[in-house]
Amino acid sequence: MLHPLKIFAVVCLIASRVSAAEWVSTNGDFAVPEPDAVRFTQIEAPPPLAAMWVSSEGTITLGIWQTPVPAGVKLDRSALEEGAAEELKGKIVDSSVLQKEGYEVYLMTVQGEALGNEVYLSQAIVTVGDTVYKVMASGHGTDVRKDADAMRYVSSFKIL
Repeated sequence: MLHPLKIFAVVCLIASRVSAAEWVSTNGDFAVPEPDAVRFTQIEAPPPLAAMWVSSEGTITLGIWQTPVPAGVKLDRSALEEGAAEELKGKIVDSSVLQKEGYEVYLMTVQGEALGNEVYLSQAIVTVGDTVYKVMASGHGTDVRKDADAMRYVSSFKIL
């Protein structure tokens, strides 16, 4: 019979070697772990989205948006907030800035509407080199800030 500590050590070793699939940008400078495949299904992403997943209950959409930006262009927080609120005909309900791996990241949530339905959009926006990335979670009739999977996804990106 195996000792419980030996079993635990083997399980930890196996678990540490298993890594989740990642979406990695074409230039290799940005990555996001793919969401839980049990709850989220990857679907074709309409441009300018690079990747997109929809929850099994159909209320949450996760996505990655990327676009080139001229070298040296700095993002403006108030302009980002204004654009997000205008896009959803809504208002910013949460906003902050943090440093991650030496990069300034803008976090915001806008409450608005799309196709006549209430929508919450939480996003993390960062410029890496000559590309702007947005990691987004959109809740259709649900506040994504209250969904652990959605918020984990928004904050899960890595700058490589």
